[in-house]
Amino acid sequence: MLPRPLLETIEGADVLIQIRSESNVREMVDDPPHKLMLSMSAMGAAVSVVNSKRWSVTLHPTAALAQEAGKSLEAFADFVYGAIILDWPAMTRQMQVLADCMGKTRKIRIVGKETDISFSIEGRKPIVDGGEKNLTGGEVYTSPADDSADGLVYFDKPIISQGQEISGVRLTLKDGRVTQHGADAGSQLLGALLKTDEGVSRLGELGIGMNRGITDFSRNVLFDGKMGDTPHGGRLRYPDAGGKNASAIHVDMIKGMKEGGAIYFDDDSIYSDGKFVWERGRIMSRS
Repeated sequence: MLPRPLLETIEGADVLIQIRSESNVREMVDDPPHKLMLSMSAMGAAVSVVNSKRWSVTLHPTAALAQEAGKSLEAFADFVYGAIILDWPAMTRQMQVLADCMGKTRKIRIVGKETDISFSIEGRKPIVDGGEKNLTGGEVYTSPADDSADGLVYFDKPIISQGQEISGVRLTLKDGRVTQHGADAGSQLLGALLKTDEGVSRLGELGIGMNRGITDFSRNVLFDGKMGDTPHGGRLRYPDAGGKNASAIHVDMIKGMKEGGAIYFDDDSIYSDGKFVWERGRIMSRS
């Protein structure tokens, strides 16, 4: 259970601003997975309150975060601010092109290494993340229809969740639900995560990263989930997109698509081998 004073503080706030600045990203590395999931579940009540208010989250470069990214502190600071200090109106206009096309799409298919998965987004609304809440921003996201995801997906990018690494995640989905799972590292944590509640085994989000200012993988999902050439899947529902899946857990898993990956909107290829159709000189227009 979340401590009442913390919940009351969040409930009483008009605006919530979070600046992540971890001094030890691996602080909870020795905690058993089931206890980590209890902690994440307890935070679910706070997340619901936060989402009902004005909020923003960003990151301040620290030595610990730089080390996870494999950079010096100075180089990591340059990376962070290079991904944040952008022409956001221009990027938002480009993302809106994708969002407009997504809004006319009934079915999405993603193909890549060990991956062939499809799902419906009919009746769902695409959302453009132009840096208003997440800073950095740079993705277009929506919520798949709850029972529609079918196929295999390989999330090749490692993530740090609750101080522990999960990498090489392979999921099989049938009728929207994970039926088989495995991971090269962190398989116990992944298994515990997928048992947390009813909604966590469903695909609650599709996000397509479009921030070309993010040039390197950093092991920080606030940045990696917005990186150009990376779709990601999450578990949290997005009511503003029409999503109905409910879970206290939100862990984004990320897939690189630059080499051999393709994304189809219905039968049209909108992305392949590191480029969107408009980056190849084609006009993106769907009726």
